[in-house]
Amino acid sequence: MSLTKIIKDSLWYGVVPKLSSIISIIVLPIVTPYLTPKDYGIYGIISAYLSLFNGISTLGLHMHLPNSFFTLKQKYKLLWRRIFGTMLISCIILSTILFCFYLFILPEIPIHQRWYVAILAIIPLLFSANGLIANNFYVLIGKPQPLVLRNLLGSIISIITFFICARFFQIGYLSWIIASAFSTIAIFILFIKPIWINEKIYPQLEKSSKRQIRLLKIALPVIPHNLGHILLSSADRIIMTILGVSLIDIGLYSNGHQIGDYTSFAIIGIFTAISPAIQKAYRTNNKNLMLYYYLTTQILCSVIVFLLAIWMKEIYYILIKNEELQRSYLVASVICFSLAMYGNYAFMSTAAFIKEKTKNILYLVFIPGIINILLAFCFIPIWGYIGAAFAMLIANWTNSLIPIFIEFYKKEMKNMLGDIHPVFYIILLNTVLFIFSIFIKETSIFIKITISLGTAYISFFFYRKKLSPLNNQ
Repeated sequence: MSLTKIIKDSLWYGVVPKLSSIISIIVLPIVTPYLTPKDYGIYGIISAYLSLFNGISTLGLHMHLPNSFFTLKQKYKLLWRRIFGTMLISCIILSTILFCFYLFILPEIPIHQRWYVAILAIIPLLFSANGLIANNFYVLIGKPQPLVLRNLLGSIISIITFFICARFFQIGYLSWIIASAFSTIAIFILFIKPIWINEKIYPQLEKSSKRQIRLLKIALPVIPHNLGHILLSSADRIIMTILGVSLIDIGLYSNGHQIGDYTSFAIIGIFTAISPAIQKAYRTNNKNLMLYYYLTTQILCSVIVFLLAIWMKEIYYILIKNEELQRSYLVASVICFSLAMYGNYAFMSTAAFIKEKTKNILYLVFIPGIINILLAFCFIPIWGYIGAAFAMLIANWTNSLIPIFIEFYKKEMKNMLGDIHPVFYIILLNTVLFIFSIFIKETSIFIKITISLGTAYISFFFYRKKLSPLNNQ
């Protein structure tokens, strides 16, 4: 898989599906004058709890989708229907529980408004299963267009709704909640015909308790893995409420986290596009190809986050027409870098999922998630909401140290890369880039342009001389 192919598919999987979010970035200068840190704070708390319940809703059963696609051949759809049905039931139950949560954790909202806020806020959880099935199906068959275009249409509905609510009705945090609800329902409906009718992948009740138990026995350990992602991405705002951080500071952090997390468009897109190729290389034990994919994607991610981090102040100046919110650019820069070593997780999880070693998956995000919580409780009282960003950065990067301490991952990374030394090279590279970015963040635009062009040239030269030959082998 060439660099051109990786970038092309990454655009389909990462950038095109997020065009609505890119549009939302463009309209930020128009809507941010009508949004306050308090609005960001309330929605940040709502989205944190939503993420928490989303991490539980699949019961880990989604891990069987790609595995059965490769192992069951033409019969995989029979299993997918039963998994689909179980996940829908789970979403209904958890949405009811989340509704009750929202009634009690939002004291800033008048009680007579909390009911309809809670109803709208649970819709993304209630209707999430259809999108998950579609996402796995189209990625695995290598046809991103049907997936991307339908998601894009639903997302455009979201951004138009958000823009109208925020700009013209000026209803603050409710703009996000209403837009998310409309978008989720639209995407659910759009996938009914192609998935349920055309592909015959529709929800079906599992009648065999033995089969259900067998599937859940393998899948349930994935829930702490999912929760680990939540602990890394959303628990910080919950911790801030526990520690009594002001809603305004939570809002400033939420804004910085939201802008910084836009980096994930590119990062997730890269690894979504390359995931089938990684699986094939792993299953055929092609070490040269695995090393090529690893170094190419990791360096690409490092360059992306470095460039975004050093230009974040200027990005905020252009996009955020709100002096209060412009203070959040430091958080956004750190959040960018917290995603720099996502590739280590992607490669290690590939091995664990293929071999169905689900207990080992806990090490990948649950332990970093716990570290994030512990560091957040330590850092936030000292440095405030900036401390939460650094806690996330450190916790995410500890993922890269797992092959040193866990024998399963040490063995698998050696099998994939020939040695674990490439992991240390990437850790060193990102450490140097992060420290460098801190010093040049406040320099002149001319210096930043020079550094940006130099970084791009060095990266491309290294790819042509060192990495491209690995792909040709």
